[in-house]
Amino acid sequence: MAGRSQGQARGSHGLALLAAPDGPMDAGRFNVEKVQYKNVVFTVWDVGGQEKLRSLWKMYLSNSDALIYVVDSLDRERIRDARQEFQTIIKDPLMANSIILVFANKQDLRGAMSTDEVSEGLGLHDLRNRIWHIQGTCALRGEGLYDGLDWLASTLKQLQESGHATSVAGPSI
Repeated sequence: MAGRSQGQARGSHGLALLAAPDGPMDAGRFNVEKVQYKNVVFTVWDVGGQEKLRSLWKMYLSNSDALIYVVDSLDRERIRDARQEFQTIIKDPLMANSIILVFANKQDLRGAMSTDEVSEGLGLHDLRNRIWHIQGTCALRGEGLYDGLDWLASTLKQLQESGHATSVAGPSI
């Protein structure tokens, strides 16, 4: 079942990994993987940032416990596009309870937006009744990735233990 978490099994979550809109050289990608991190199993739907794939995103939001949104911090010209896509995704009723992790990538490069600038650009501080975290990363070196995943795993565990719903079931796909 596309976009579905692995039932109600303890420590198992559905996760949508979406990239902000990239430039014309963005290679289309579509990957599905099971990833285990710190005793939490995620089903990850990486549907990329390519424009022709964006129409498919909604199919993978159903029953997602979390959203990881990856932003190219160096691309100041496209932060408005990234914000528009991000806001569309998080306002979808199927994402109403999902927690949000933003990876502000390419923090190692000169001229990259800071995490505060990316937060402002995406409108994170304007979100109400949403749990979110932004993490600066350098994906090529792996910097910041585990910090973000640690936050995600511990937050999902806390919410699950407290009985808080993190996903909204949608139609079966």
